[in-house]
Amino acid sequence: MGKKARIRKLKKKVARLKARLAAAQTHTFDVSPLAPVGGFPDLPVINGVRFASAQAGVKYAGRSDVMLALMDAGTRVAGVFTRSATRSANVLDCQEKIGADSDAGAAIIVNSGNSNAFTGRAGEESVAAICKAVAEATGVPEGRVFTSSTGVIGERLPHDRIIAKIDELAAGLEAGGAAEAARAIMTTDTFPKGASAEVSVGGKPVKIAGFAKGSGMIAPDMATMLVYIFTDAEVSPTRPIRSARRCMVSCLTLPNRLCATAKGRRSLSRCVFLARDRTSRHGFMRSPSPIRRWSRRPLRAKTRIGGASSWPSASPVPPPIATS
Repeated sequence: MGKKARIRKLKKKVARLKARLAAAQTHTFDVSPLAPVGGFPDLPVINGVRFASAQAGVKYAGRSDVMLALMDAGTRVAGVFTRSATRSANVLDCQEKIGADSDAGAAIIVNSGNSNAFTGRAGEESVAAICKAVAEATGVPEGRVFTSSTGVIGERLPHDRIIAKIDELAAGLEAGGAAEAARAIMTTDTFPKGASAEVSVGGKPVKIAGFAKGSGMIAPDMATMLVYIFTDAEVSPTRPIRSARRCMVSCLTLPNRLCATAKGRRSLSRCVFLARDRTSRHGFMRSPSPIRRWSRRPLRAKTRIGGASSWPSASPVPPPIATS
């Protein structure tokens, strides 16, 4: 084969690869056959929590990839995080903030498409810039703004694209926006994942609702999982950490368990948040008895996961937890 023929062959190969790359950047996944019948569940509205989503173009154009959850003053936030030694800037920032108690409101902002992991000082600067912008737009203190990122590892987060959408997010907050928020945090997921439960604690109704992302990786710890759970239950003021832990562990038996992995290695960005509206008066969860009875007797709490009904099973042992 002559030189010109080889060049023509290489050009054709390059053209094919470019076409495949373009298709990969605009692709849509087929929905998994394991997706629940009926699609995303109709989650109950949790008092004091509002959601919004937007298209920031973090990685792909034309799809929702950032969500904002805003909680009213008095909300208490608990978190469980990956135990990886190379945690992302977002996780480290949240772990530093979440132990401080506050009566102020709180905000959680999540982007998909870029995990902001292995990005060094640039990742820390991205987190700081996003937190500052969210604080200015919502009136929430920077110390009560929690961030999560999920997606590609090792690439700098284009946080300017996210910041450009924060005013739009703040203006679009609504109590019934959980479904779109769940879609905004998807990466390789083929369908959004949500769950809810209504239980009776001390004769008073308690609502729990949440959504998650994570696809294809199931052990150890939390793998590719991000989870956001919201409830109007009161937590014992004398034992808030234990009460929050028991509540979170019970909730986690609904959509997923703490037993997920990414090719045998812990993820850099995985986390679970539980937000509780402290201003509500629904079901006073006094540790340990009501939560313990609930988690050990799951048939008391009928749950909706996706479009199907099911019941949570026994609770796993949780990793370290922090509350704020």
